[in-house]
Amino acid sequence: MPSSPTIHSFFKPISSSPTNAPSYPGDGFTPTDPSADQSADPLYTPFTPTRTYTQHAIIALTAGSRPVRFQGRVANFRVTYGKSKRVSAAKGWVGMVVHDGTGGIYVGLPLFSSPFPPVILVKKKDTERQAK
Repeated sequence: MPSSPTIHSFFKPISSSPTNAPSYPGDGFTPTDPSADQSADPLYTPFTPTRTYTQHAIIALTAGSRPVRFQGRVANFRVTYGKSKRVSAAKGWVGMVVHDGTGGIYVGLPLFSSPFPPVILVKKKDTERQAK
């Protein structure tokens, strides 16, 4: 039985040529880069909410306007482009289903040019999902 050629016979190793460019430790930014200043970057500023948020399980959430927080795993994620009947300025939606073991919740974020879009939450209990 003839032997088959290996992948190494088709692809020869590439030798790296030495460069004279200085290497910088860390993420590749030099101290003179304007992006190296993290004090103005909102991703590096600590989040300090102005209100007190209460921790809830998803099954314990009720309708109403109050600051709550919940934690779970993203079970589904979808980006939809197009017009919205609920939010006329929206160009689409980013939607995700979050589960925490007690239930699931749909979190919808409309896509438009405002930097802080409203969040739309729809709760669905696991018992309702299992009954179908």
